Amino acid sequence: MTGLSYVKLTSVGIPTLDSNYACIADGSTGYVWSRYGIEAADLSSDLDDDSDLSGASVEYMWGASPDAHAIAVNKLRYCGRADWTLPTITDLLEVSDYEWLGALSPLFEHIKYWSSEACWVDADGITLGHWAYDFASGASDCLADTVTLEIRAVSKN
Repeated sequence: MTGLSYVKLTSVGIPTLDSNYACIADGSTGYVWSRYGIEAADLSSDLDDDSDLSGASVEYMWGASPDAHAIAVNKLRYCGRADWTLPTITDLLEVSDYEWLGALSPLFEHIKYWSSEACWVDADGITLGHWAYDFASGASDCLADTVTLEIRAVSKN
């Protein structure tokens, strides 16, 4: 794949060359990816150009509501955006097609990440599992919502 371009962004959405960045704008898709999941304690912070909410990866079980993470990040207007969601399994598969080139390696370690898509629903309509993508093996799996995995938020507009 040619023509890949990426811009690092501060937590308020200003392009930066600094190694302490919050998000990456993907020029080939137009998507912006959060660098890390954000700790719940940081979600009440006020953001400025120097805000560092990307200190460590954050793992979630679906029972702990990763969707609440996206809602809270939207309230902060993280990286200047208010349309954050969890990625679909297709989003993760598309990123994996060119992640090996190194362009997004700061974002996606070679581990499993949750997608937003349910894959396992019981007879009462209760969701019990979601799709996950493993960047180490290249496999997508339907996993129980009790499993703890990493998340990355994506902004698509």
